[in-house]
Amino acid sequence: MKYPDIGELDRLVKIRLWSDSASSGFAIDQQFDPGQDAWARIDPAGSALFYGTQQIEPGMTHRLATWRSSTINALAITGRHVVEHEGIRYRVRRVTDINGRKDFVLMDLEQLKAIAP
Repeated sequence: MKYPDIGELDRLVKIRLWSDSASSGFAIDQQFDPGQDAWARIDPAGSALFYGTQQIEPGMTHRLATWRSSTINALAITGRHVVEHEGIRYRVRRVTDINGRKDFVLMDLEQLKAIAP
């Protein structure tokens, strides 16, 4: 993937840590930390990538590129995180540095659902 151009990081997203806990009545409560904001570029996954990942598990639907920082990097962001943008929640599937360099982070996402405002 190529590096984002100036002005392409034009979507303000929130990256949040997700945890589940048992509640009364055999239910599970989803809890999310306050999160951190990041400017990002979000693109739908290409057809080949989308269908290729569907054969193994529920697949990647979107890709996100953002600036790398001490709190947003391939070690800090894991599959226990979600990304929220414009009322849609995405599960983080994979995080890596773009082209192995330490300037930008690439996240493969799976669209989960719309969330209440």
